[in-house]
Amino acid sequence: MNEEGTRNSFLRRHWWKFLLLIFVIVIGVAAYYVFSTKYGSSIGKVSKVAPAPEVTDKIKGYWASRGGFTNSELDDIEEMKKVGINTITFSPSLSHTEEGEVKERMGTESSVKKHINTIHEAGIRIMLETTPMNAGAVDTHVTNVPLFQEEMTKVALKYAAIAEEYDVEYFAPIVEPAHHMSVVEADEWLQKLLPKLKEVYTGPIMWKKQSMHITNAKEWDVDHTLSMHFKLSSENLQIGIKTTMERRLTFGIYKSLMTLEESNKGTDGTSTKKGKTIARDTWHDLKIEIISKQIKIFIDDELVIEQTDSTGPEGGYSIRSDSMAIGSFEITDLSGTLLLTETFENLNNWNAKEGWTIEGGQIVVSGANESELIHDVNFSGYDYIAIDTFKRGQVMTNQEYIDDLTFVVDKTNDQAKSDGVPHVIIAEFGGSIEEEIGWTDVDNRAKIPMTNAELAEVTQMVLEMAEDKVDGYIYNGWDIKGQGISNIPEVKEVIMGWYNNH
Repeated sequence: MNEEGTRNSFLRRHWWKFLLLIFVIVIGVAAYYVFSTKYGSSIGKVSKVAPAPEVTDKIKGYWASRGGFTNSELDDIEEMKKVGINTITFSPSLSHTEEGEVKERMGTESSVKKHINTIHEAGIRIMLETTPMNAGAVDTHVTNVPLFQEEMTKVALKYAAIAEEYDVEYFAPIVEPAHHMSVVEADEWLQKLLPKLKEVYTGPIMWKKQSMHITNAKEWDVDHTLSMHFKLSSENLQIGIKTTMERRLTFGIYKSLMTLEESNKGTDGTSTKKGKTIARDTWHDLKIEIISKQIKIFIDDELVIEQTDSTGPEGGYSIRSDSMAIGSFEITDLSGTLLLTETFENLNNWNAKEGWTIEGGQIVVSGANESELIHDVNFSGYDYIAIDTFKRGQVMTNQEYIDDLTFVVDKTNDQAKSDGVPHVIIAEFGGSIEEEIGWTDVDNRAKIPMTNAELAEVTQMVLEMAEDKVDGYIYNGWDIKGQGISNIPEVKEVIMGWYNNH
């Protein structure tokens, strides 16, 4: 058989393979087009930057809490405008490993750029945030905090630069950082990150925090002395000297026993005890002296506790009692330089929950509420503090929730004023009518889900309470089952009525 006959014979025997190859190529091209159009492709390029809309009203938004967007959310964008939404908050599709390695889904960057353009073209502002959403697959707390911070720094700077290029109105480098690390660790990292963010992004930067984790002890990593003038009306006082997620060091007075106890996660700690009775309803002087690894505690100039601490001098202080008064509180380094002083003419720099009051320049605790007095983190340099708050279940009544949130809003405003932060908003408020909330329900808040009517009621209560206290509010979700605006008519009616008339 000649060469041409051989070729024709080959084609007759294998023609179906060529057709299959052509079919696969056509399907591949079509799939690529659909994927890159609807979901964004890491290969595809966004050729334009849509101008940001001219919106000057206070933030009235919703949070796309699943990372990125669903198609239905983007399809409903005109309906969102009817509801009165002028700001949308969303994150790139990020997750993290148990150790803290941050992963970005393929096509995320291009998808984010497309979403920004779509939202801006609709006349809505954007708050872009970078937060891993694991939804229960991995514990939110990471085992390697430095790795997580390093990874998140890279991601935050990348998307802050994109936010600058695409005229995004607001940027938040992380949401609820204390889910992933201690508040003290988050405080230090976010302050180090801030100047780097400002090098690539010129818009307002938000610190988004948990409302119920407003506080933690501010640390002094130098040798120092704490002095406090106090009196007890009961026989109970606890002072957290060092408190992190991994470790606690607590000085306690209970009846005639004084203790300094160390507890470490997963291991046994140490405890020093001494019997000593101090008079109630009488003023006493407490001094805690930390020099290198040595801790000494004095009551009325008498050394009562001495203990070696393996971690060194850093100190952070929280105070808990069911009934006491404090006349003054100060921390100095060993040279006498004042690091912190409080005479309690106000409580702007402190989180003191119900039961703590100011009386004649003294802070007084009454009732067995066991509320804590803890110095807050440092929000200086940020443009917004965003309070993340979300009512799940009926563990507390709506009014109890509003009372607690009111306290948090008031104290956050005080802290914002103290730290020079110009704006406070309530972010991610709302609740869930579903028992399954998508991640580990660590405190059983969703065991008794709310009804539609109760969720609508608490939504109205949050808005009414916050109207004159904050610069905006962001509802939790648009089409998320059990909590989204679009699938709970009672909530949609409340949001639409408020957003369009206030």
